[in-house]
Amino acid sequence: MKKRTNIILVIIIGGYFLFNYLAPFNKNHGIEFNSERLKIGIPEISDNLKQIESSDKYEAVWYDENSKNGHFKKIVEYGFFDTKTETDYYENEKLKSTFLWSKYDFRNKSFKYFIEKPNDKLVSATKNGNLKFEKPTIIEELSKKVFEKHISEINEPKNTEFESQFIYLKADKKVKMVLENNAEFLVTGQPTKANFITENIDNQKFMVYGPGIMVNQADKDGFRFTITPIENTLVNEKLEIQVTERIENGENFTHKFLVPVKTKTE
Repeated sequence: MKKRTNIILVIIIGGYFLFNYLAPFNKNHGIEFNSERLKIGIPEISDNLKQIESSDKYEAVWYDENSKNGHFKKIVEYGFFDTKTETDYYENEKLKSTFLWSKYDFRNKSFKYFIEKPNDKLVSATKNGNLKFEKPTIIEELSKKVFEKHISEINEPKNTEFESQFIYLKADKKVKMVLENNAEFLVTGQPTKANFITENIDNQKFMVYGPGIMVNQADKDGFRFTITPIENTLVNEKLEIQVTERIENGENFTHKFLVPVKTKTE
C-alpha cells in the first residue's frame, strides 16, 4: 500500500514538474518563425516589435511601446504541446480608442478579424423604460475585406500626396469618396448616392462639382449627393468629379476624381 502511495506521489510531483517547468513543449514561434508566417499570411515580427515578459507562461508577447499607428502588438498563445493562436493588434492614430486585430487559429487554420471602438450609445432604454448604461466600447467581428480596408487606411502615407481611385490625401487634408453600397463604379443614366468624407477640411468652403451631380437636400442614409452619369460627358469612360476647398491667402486644396463608368448594356 505504501509503495503504491509513493508511486502516486511520484506521478503527481512529476506531473507538476512537467506542467510548471517543461510545458508548453513547443514554444518556437519567435522571429525564427517569420518565414512560415509569410506562407500563411500572418504579419511578421518586425524589428520595431520587442519581446516583453508575460505573466502567462502559455503566452509570448511582442510590443512596440513607441507606436501610435499601425501594427503595435503580437501575442502567440500556446497549448500544452503546440501553438494555439497568434493575434496581431493595430491602431490608427486618427481614430482614438479604436483598435483592430486579426487572430489566426493554428488548429483549424483560419483567420478571424475584429474591431474595438467607442460605443456611441452609452445610455439606452430597456423595454420597461429604464435607463441602461452600456459598455464604453464595443467589439465587432469584421469580414476580411472590411478589415483589410481599415489596414490600408492606416498605412496611407502621412504628410505626402497620395491618390487612389476614391481617396486623395495631401499633407494633413484628406477626401474620400464613398458610393452607395460601396460600389466601385457608376452606371450611365443610373442615379447613385455618394458622399465625400473629409479630414482637416472646412466643409463650409468645400465644393463638389461635375456633370450629373446633384445635392441631396435631406437624406436619411447620410449621402449628400446623387450622381447620374451622362454618356456624352465622360472622358475615356470615366466621370470627372472635382473637389475643392477654397483657402484664403493661399493655394486652394483641389483634386479631380476620375470615376469608372459602365453603360447599362454591359
